[in-house]
Amino acid sequence: MSEKRKRIFREAIFIVPFMLIVTVVSLAGMFMVGRTPRDMVGILKRNFTSDSSMNIDSYVGYESKKYDLEYYYGDTSECVKYAQFSSNSKGDTPTCTLTLFESRDGFDPGIYTIEWFYSQEYVTYSPLEGEGESESNIASDVPITYNMVKSYEWESQLVNYEADFEQYKGFKVLGFLSVYSWDSAERENILWGLGGNPKELYSYLHNSKDEYKKVVFV
Repeated sequence: MSEKRKRIFREAIFIVPFMLIVTVVSLAGMFMVGRTPRDMVGILKRNFTSDSSMNIDSYVGYESKKYDLEYYYGDTSECVKYAQFSSNSKGDTPTCTLTLFESRDGFDPGIYTIEWFYSQEYVTYSPLEGEGESESNIASDVPITYNMVKSYEWESQLVNYEADFEQYKGFKVLGFLSVYSWDSAERENILWGLGGNPKELYSYLHNSKDEYKKVVFV
């Protein structure tokens, strides 16, 4: 290796981590002074041109054999986790589990599990903290509960927020941070991720400055 290439390599070893640290510190600092993901996207839109080569399909159709999601709602003063969802499609008996920490859409708090037993798909409900007895039913006998649990899958969330139907703008930051923004009927939606992996989805009401919903990969 020539001396010139060695020098470039040595400089890159220093510069790349330095730029990553600066970016993380800058973003953290902006959030600490009250900035929100909506503000971040506003800054990107005002100062950068969206990248027409970016395709949100890689995040909308994100496929992983195993993933976990957390669901929140909140505003600038409070953030509440109301649900957690786990999907595991490895092997011949896929399972998914939804934990509701509060009543949602007519369903009680508790743990809802979809799993297979002897070639039959079941939905099992268990109260939180083991209070009360569990109840299992064949999935076809409780379609409303089954569909409710399935509605918390990642793909269902993106359909709900019309990510694959509406126009979107995509921005690439430092070559590895991808940010997408689009409007649906009543909401402004923001999705960001690292490389090919989505990380967080924010959704803000158009007529509200502070209120949002959030879905987080954990």
